[in-house]
Amino acid sequence: MPKAKTDAVHRFYHYDPIENKSKCLICGNKIKGKHTSNLKNHVSIKHTKEYKITVDLNKNAVVSQGKMTLEKYERLKMQCLKLVTVHGQPFSILEDKAFLNIMHMAVPASVNKVNIELIKDMICDKASDIKSKISNETKNRMICLKLDFLTYLDRNFIGVNIQYVIEGTVIERNLAVIIVANKQTCDFLREKLLATLNYFTIDISQIYSITTDNGNNYKKTFKLLNSKFYNTLLEEKTDYLREYINENESDSDEEDESQQISENDIVRNVNMFVDHIHSPFKPRLMTCAAHMLHFSVTDALNKNIKTQIVIELARKVVHILRQPTFKNIFLESNLRKPVVDCAARWTSTYNMLVSLFSLRTLCRNNTDISAVLSTDFWQQISLIIDSLKPVNDAIMNLQKKQLTIGDFFIVWLTCKSRVEVIPASLAKDLLDAMNARENILRKSDLVLENLYLDGRLNVILSDEECIKAQSLLLETYNHLQNILQTEAADIVFADIQIKEENYNNCQASTRTENENPIIATSDIERILINTEKERNSARAASSLEVMLKDLRYAPRLPLNENILLYWRNKKTTQLTISGVANTVLATPATQVSVEQLLSSLKFILSPLRSKIEGNLLQNILLLKLNPDLVE
Repeated sequence: MPKAKTDAVHRFYHYDPIENKSKCLICGNKIKGKHTSNLKNHVSIKHTKEYKITVDLNKNAVVSQGKMTLEKYERLKMQCLKLVTVHGQPFSILEDKAFLNIMHMAVPASVNKVNIELIKDMICDKASDIKSKISNETKNRMICLKLDFLTYLDRNFIGVNIQYVIEGTVIERNLAVIIVANKQTCDFLREKLLATLNYFTIDISQIYSITTDNGNNYKKTFKLLNSKFYNTLLEEKTDYLREYINENESDSDEEDESQQISENDIVRNVNMFVDHIHSPFKPRLMTCAAHMLHFSVTDALNKNIKTQIVIELARKVVHILRQPTFKNIFLESNLRKPVVDCAARWTSTYNMLVSLFSLRTLCRNNTDISAVLSTDFWQQISLIIDSLKPVNDAIMNLQKKQLTIGDFFIVWLTCKSRVEVIPASLAKDLLDAMNARENILRKSDLVLENLYLDGRLNVILSDEECIKAQSLLLETYNHLQNILQTEAADIVFADIQIKEENYNNCQASTRTENENPIIATSDIERILINTEKERNSARAASSLEVMLKDLRYAPRLPLNENILLYWRNKKTTQLTISGVANTVLATPATQVSVEQLLSSLKFILSPLRSKIEGNLLQNILLLKLNPDLVE
């Protein structure tokens, strides 16, 4: 596409592309082509007045281009911010001479208007905006928490990630990468985790599940979160109420003692508060499902001694093939050297065996190698590869970020069906290990809830498992109702205010000596409100119980059904159970997203910027890992 003509002289001409001539609108002369210099020469010679106008217009255009509007300035700052956050460039690039020259050429007026301190302030402001957006998104909503650990550049980090479902879509938010300065004890983890949640105004009661690796410190932290929260809740609210009452006591010594709020009122109001928010619900703990698959392979390999011997012999062959004497052979044959495995990672061992098996012809033709190998060595290698391939494919499928527990079980069952038809001892051991791990998984409350609500897979549950799942889902529903009733806490304190206001209003009225309208009206109103709520809650729970039982015998859904969209579409007809499904099915089966969060840390915290300050690092990561909230 030809470049647009911006010179002001063109306004005095009309160009005819057929004749390829420009006609002067002043005198009517025609000039060949539309070259700006030729047109200017004609105007400067024949039309002096118009030429001066052209010069002035061009000069004003250059000046206006050099000026930077407020909108352009804001866009410039935003791109510089993204440069050091999303794209991971060091702050020093903003003062680099070449970068400043580029800025001057692009927008001359921008030089010295954008600097490191300005961008750092912007990062802080944007991080605060993202924090507010996440707080609003998670308000009155149950969330699923994910944790993972990383050591990098001699520093320890914990990644904290949450996710939840909105309108059939899994929303992932990366909250923080906690710098672990002390020993990674369970008490330290609990303290840091609560501080992170508190920063985003997420209450611990909003946590539905916690997905971690198999570390004992994470498991103990999970138990501490469950045990200590509700134990401290009563004490905190009692102190708050006592302070509230002391601050609002009347100074009058003539006040009727019957109107005074006693210690019994504190206990009664605290109990009322706890009735609204306290429940036996405990957040569910989920071990990363991908780890369970890894453990199954490790169990099978450790059990099969013959396979271990073959793998050790394969490592020796790989060591021989990687010696310098084979370098020219690989170059002449256009072959790749076999990869070296890490004994602690079976996936790398699998890749080593695959690369070695592709070189079997070369090995057979080499007398030194073939002399140490048994006749059935390559057959054994082939059987090991065939046995591990379904699991390796499953691991690749589990790398998807938005994977529900039902999706994981589909991958798991597909892997089992492929393994059980392989005629190898390793395949049999692997199948036994997977069955043992599956039994452990199906004892998890979290897994039972997910599988029961997943119409593609709930047929695999036994009657006993279904009954337990129904009970757990009712428990989740009741806790969800407690969270949704955000005004529950205000009822306690409003009750006290109502008493005081009623008392002041009644002072001027005439009443008999035995009347006590303050206590009577307030108590009756409270009792009636609570009774109404209990009735409605019991009715809703009863309705949910019926729907859950019906779900057990509903027609099975096809495996390619998107279970999240299925329950979103059920929102109009089954609102109650759909709300529970959105909470339960948001549970992540793996730690993939939080692992990617920690991988992004390596991109930001490079060796060139390894000393970046903790709070600034947190803000940069918050912007980089929640890009949809930056704009």
